[in-house]
Amino acid sequence: MDLLYSKCRCSVKPIPSPMASLNELILARLAHISGPAPKHATLYRAVLEAIEKGLIGPGDKLPTEAQWAAQLPVSLGTVQRAVRALTRDGHLVRKRGLGTHVAHRPDVLENPLHCRFLGPEGFLPVYAQLIKREAESEPGPWEDVLGAKSAHLLRMDRDLSIGDAFHVLSRIWVNSIKHPSFASASPKELSRRNIKTWLYTQHGARIVRIEQSLQTVAFDGLAARVTGVASGHMGNRLDLAAIQTDGSAAMYQQIFIPPNPYPLMLSEQNYTDTPWDSKLGLSTPPHQFKKEMQA
Repeated sequence: MDLLYSKCRCSVKPIPSPMASLNELILARLAHISGPAPKHATLYRAVLEAIEKGLIGPGDKLPTEAQWAAQLPVSLGTVQRAVRALTRDGHLVRKRGLGTHVAHRPDVLENPLHCRFLGPEGFLPVYAQLIKREAESEPGPWEDVLGAKSAHLLRMDRDLSIGDAFHVLSRIWVNSIKHPSFASASPKELSRRNIKTWLYTQHGARIVRIEQSLQTVAFDGLAARVTGVASGHMGNRLDLAAIQTDGSAAMYQQIFIPPNPYPLMLSEQNYTDTPWDSKLGLSTPPHQFKKEMQA
């Protein structure tokens, strides 16, 4: 059983252990749940917050799921679902006979909702690196989707390594006037953070549905360099618009996906900013489609 505080025979104040600090953070977050936010999502985010703050670090061992459920006011099923999602997304590592530990990769993307590629042992982790952040200078579909001229739009390009098996290019556009925090955020934050989560926590933009379309296009320029597809050769591009409660789009995204052997999960659920349950079924193999997830 995990000890809440380190034992000390001297007279100084006991030093909290990493797990005690993590549990205190989780308890604080659970106490301030607002609305219908599920506990497993709160637990998921608290662990990410603890990693980012350095309360727990690479290699630190977590309690067993049963031990953790006994220490916290949550059910065993809640702990199992959160740990499963954290492991699936690459934040934790499970090894038979050794337990669950904090992963050593610092560049794991937070809740990569639209890059769920299924490998032989579950979803492949997604490692992210910000390539470029700049004001958009070219006209394009992002203007119509976001209802603003390119001069008012900020574009963020990220190189996403899918389980170190292959790379995809993610390009994201937001309105820099309505959402100015993206211009001043650190490259490290923009590399790893889920942009839809950011829009909500920093700007109150509540996403209620995602509109998606997939098409086969010729890759060139940055898309060819990141994905390794020869310039002019074909690949898949997934276009997404994050729709707010008022019907307007808060974000437009293009994901350039090279040919690869891994099925891509497409969600049939309403959009919620919570970790997915890895037991969801697979979609049909990629082909041209247009789909809307209604809220």
